[in-house]
Amino acid sequence: HTSAAQLHHSHAALSRPAFLTVLSPGQPNLVTLTPTTVTSGLSSQSITVTGVNFVFNSVVNINGSPRLTQFVSSTQLTVFLTADDLASPGTLTVTVLNPDSQVSTGKTITVLAAPQPAVPRRRGARH
Repeated sequence: HTSAAQLHHSHAALSRPAFLTVLSPGQPNLVTLTPTTVTSGLSSQSITVTGVNFVFNSVVNINGSPRLTQFVSSTQLTVFLTADDLASPGTLTVTVLNPDSQVSTGKTITVLAAPQPAVPRRRGARH
């Protein structure tokens, strides 16, 4: 079976040959989210998801719905939260879904209320 080895040999510098298949290396495991808190009212926010067993077609779900996911490596994904995700304070549950339907356990992100803008106190400041 040298043909498969020869086929993957040219990609050895770019990836791990023979391990890149449609199937996951195992259940994705979500370890950390950065940041763990975001502010409500933003139009979008990117979150770095760190863990293991991520693959090129892994998708990050927020409260069970897929979001735009950028594959960085087998241990890191970037997910882009939407304005709807950030509309109001609360918590968001983050999971990673691999193409073979294996899903990670969930981690949460806290959406904090946006700070109220400071009111300028120019009137009467010099009395």
